[in-house]
Amino acid sequence: MQRLLALSVLAAAAPIALSDNGDFTSQETPAYRGQVGAEFVAFDVFTEAFGAPNAPDLAQCGAAFLTGLEPAALITSTGNIYSFSTETKFQLDYDQSAPLFDVRLQLRTLGAPLDDANVRLVPIDKNGVAGTPLSPDSVTPLAGGPGEFSFSWDLSLAGLTNGSFQVLFEASGPSMSLDVALLDVFCGRGSLEADVADVSAGTGGTQNLAIDAGSDNAGQTYLVLGSRSGTGPGVTLDGVSVPLNFDGYTLNTVSGANGGVFQNTLGVLNACGQAGAAIVVPAGLDPALVGLTLDHAAVVIDTTLLQIVFATDSTSIAIQF
Repeated sequence: MQRLLALSVLAAAAPIALSDNGDFTSQETPAYRGQVGAEFVAFDVFTEAFGAPNAPDLAQCGAAFLTGLEPAALITSTGNIYSFSTETKFQLDYDQSAPLFDVRLQLRTLGAPLDDANVRLVPIDKNGVAGTPLSPDSVTPLAGGPGEFSFSWDLSLAGLTNGSFQVLFEASGPSMSLDVALLDVFCGRGSLEADVADVSAGTGGTQNLAIDAGSDNAGQTYLVLGSRSGTGPGVTLDGVSVPLNFDGYTLNTVSGANGGVFQNTLGVLNACGQAGAAIVVPAGLDPALVGLTLDHAAVVIDTTLLQIVFATDSTSIAIQF
């Protein structure tokens, strides 16, 4: 089985790496950055001073946009947002649906100081309704200079199941220049999630799988494996516990990867360590298969060592009438 897994990666592309984070050398690196459920975005060069959103231009693992709220602001020659006559104000929007555990915003500004006592996180529910603004749990001046701060919110007990929010911040006076913004988010997303739990034997159907191995595994090869004999006790490969009992169906998922039933089940994780795959169940299955449950999990393979370095959780699909 391990030999088959090794052969399956021969067509893998070269690894993909996250962009660097600019020259913000004093930044803090949360312990969860790069792990499952972690997202990280970084803004260094801004192109819109007012009213229109700026997308992250460095690390881009997450749906975040930063918008200037001061009409008198302008873009400097170095890509900063600046106003010499007014206090600049900003809104950072972040959107995702998993439960929210931790947020850390790090800012570097030049000129007039940031109003570090007036930074707020505003939760947004699934209907787009804003909640009560939350002050940071901690505000940390960073070692790079007087314009560098880290703001963190521990939301593990807040029950924010939607995970979307805005962060509002502003200058303490005219002539503040926004230079860099970094956002780390840790949420309750699993390493393998499915959109449906069952399909019909008569009409067939598709189960879409979302793989998240963390950006530490960016550019590595993934392979979705399966079992029809359950998840426990599972097997250990290269020291990694895989939550599947290997059987004949496992061999089918290896040899049949990226074909027929198994769509995009072998490939390369993107720069965020993520990928999508699908199990496509054809219509008109033998009625004897009704009640069958198939389990799947993905393994991540180091493309240099041809060694398994990570395995996701498992998810199941049941064949119903």
